[in-house]
This record gives sequence, structure tokens and C-alpha cells, in this order.
Amino acid sequence: MGRYSSLETPAPACGAHAAMQLLNQIWVQALLAAAVFPLVYQVFATLDDTLSKAAKQRAADMVRSLDAKPHPAGASVRDVFEYVFSSRHFSLRCTGAVLAVSAICYLITVLAIPGMREVLFTQPVFYITEVMSLSLLINFIADFIALGATRLFVERIGTASGTKTLAMFVLDAGIKFVLVWVVAYLSLFAIGLIEGWQMDPPGEFVREILDTEPETFVSIFTPLFLSSLWIWIYAGYLHVQPRLVSGLRRLLDFETHAVRSLGLVTAATSSLLTFVVLVASALASI
Repeated sequence: MGRYSSLETPAPACGAHAAMQLLNQIWVQALLAAAVFPLVYQVFATLDDTLSKAAKQRAADMVRSLDAKPHPAGASVRDVFEYVFSSRHFSLRCTGAVLAVSAICYLITVLAIPGMREVLFTQPVFYITEVMSLSLLINFIADFIALGATRLFVERIGTASGTKTLAMFVLDAGIKFVLVWVVAYLSLFAIGLIEGWQMDPPGEFVREILDTEPETFVSIFTPLFLSSLWIWIYAGYLHVQPRLVSGLRRLLDFETHAVRSLGLVTAATSSLLTFVVLVASALASI
């Protein structure tokens, strides 16, 4: 696999020591997931500060309409997505946003995987120059393509039902699952041509990763999944049951700060699901 080979995780300990290690890992996952909260919330807070009064009123009206029925979420989801990634995918602003989101999600993933985190802290120069540089490149390419697919789904949510939105999310995740293999293989194939080494056939490449280097797949797929997870959480939130929305309206200021309140819920849910994804990824890499 060349210089992109993942680094082995130390063998797990036994008994009470192993339980303590697992507990420490969970605390790390919790802290990383908590860091997602301000990142997501700041998007909505800034949006709330820049929107016109008319736009804020429409957001408040949208929340009030949720008491009666699920809201057709297309325009709102699309507006938030384009606020972060620009309205044009092939633009400098979108490229910079994808690079930033991809790097943040990759770093969160690396810090969540014990073996990779240990090497990053003990051999930072080696990890940054030999592993992280190539990983970030592959993740950026995969993220740019994957978020293009997510953009197409977001533009087509429209008045879709909650079931259809869920189906779009599953299809989007499936595309990412396939795309991560294609991008990783083609990127390494190109690097092999430049450096004078040859890649194994695609089937052997996939089998080798799954059998001997699962962290490699986890370290690429997890940030690819996390980079768009938050926007799907927001889309799903706009389809929640009216009873839940009514309860949230009693706790949050939807009347005067509807966008911030929606951001608070999205950020909290994103942190929770990120914690679940990171714990699952860390356990899968053991």
C-alpha cells in the first residue's frame, strides 16, 4: 500500500485496565463530539445576524407551521447548505469551504481513533508529512465530489416527505461508501505512477484494506460521512413530529430567534450523532 498504509493500533489490554482504557476513549469521543456543537451552531448564529427581518419572520412562521404538519423543508435546507458551501459548486468559495470542513472532520476522526491519535502525538512530523498530507488530499477530493452529490439531493428535497428525505440520506450515504473506494484507489494509483510503484488490482486492494488495514477505510469514510451529516440532521429536524416541536417551543425562543433556535437543536443533534459515529469508528478500528 506504500506510504498510505495505516498504523496499527496497540493490542487491547485485559480486565480492569482494558475497561479504564475504553472509558478514557469514550471521554475523548465525547469531547470531540462536543466540539462539533459550536461549529454547527455558529453557522446558524451568523445566519441569524445577517438575515433580513422578513427572512427571520419567515423562519418563525415556518416553525409555527410545524405545530400543524411537517414543513416542506427544501428551501430552508438549501439556503443553509448554500450559505456554507456557496450556490455554485465549482467556485473558490465552495472549494475553500469543502477544504475546511474536510480537514476538520478528518482531524476529529483521527483524534477519535486511539492508534492514529497515539502516532499523531508521539510522531507528529512523520504523521503529518507521511500520512496526514496524503489523507487530507484524498479526503478533499472525495469530499468535493460527495458534497456535489449531496447538493443535488438538497436541491431536490422540495416538499418531499420525511420518508423520501430519509431515502435520499441513505442513498447519499451509499454513494459516499462507494465513492471513498474509487477516489482512494485512483489517487493512490496516480501517486504510484508518479513514484514508480504499482497498485494491486481493485479487488485485492479492497480485500487488503478490509482484512489488514480497516483504520484506513475508517479514516477516509468517517470524515466523508460527517461532512454532510449536519445538513441531513437539519433536514430531518424539519420533519419531526408536531408534539416534539411544541415542546421545544416552550424551551427555546422560536418567536424572536427562530434561526438560532433551529441551529441550537441541529448543533445538539449533530454532536450526539457525531459521538455515536466516532465511538463506532473507534471500536471498528480496534
